[in-house]
Amino acid sequence: MRILNAFLSLVLILFFTTACSTIVENNLQSNQEVLVESVPSDSDIYMDGEFIGKTPMVLRLRSDLNHEIYFHKKGYKPTVEHLNPIQKYEKKPYVQWGLAKDFGHYYKLSSDHVIAEMYWDSLPNTVGISPYEAMSELIAKADNAMSSGNLTLGEHKIIIRQIIELFNSN
Repeated sequence: MRILNAFLSLVLILFFTTACSTIVENNLQSNQEVLVESVPSDSDIYMDGEFIGKTPMVLRLRSDLNHEIYFHKKGYKPTVEHLNPIQKYEKKPYVQWGLAKDFGHYYKLSSDHVIAEMYWDSLPNTVGISPYEAMSELIAKADNAMSSGNLTLGEHKIIIRQIIELFNSN
């Protein structure tokens, strides 16, 4: 009988301490909401190789971990954005307490708003040897894509801005 009572006591103690540690972890875990957008919008968002939604979207992320967010949209070059933990306070606290430190209480993410610019797939890396000809070909290609319904008016404006920026930078 004593062995049975000891066994039941041990099982109850393990059950309640496990449940309490889960509750403590959820309450102390330092999370941060991050607004994720892309230009143009409605691009796919991937984290850890898994599709999690489309932009714009608010993500709840742990503030003590590095995060890599992948953006993908048909017709645009994939883009990657990074969020890194930084100290929440200007100075590092002299005393940091056990679980609060372990669960990231003293950190925040480097940004709470991410805007990823997606560059058009047809946009070259350089302007080439005849920039005016290349620029006019790109603009005509963008116009044709909009006329055929492959680009919205908003996406067309973004692409024309990207073309102009490319040829102005050289």
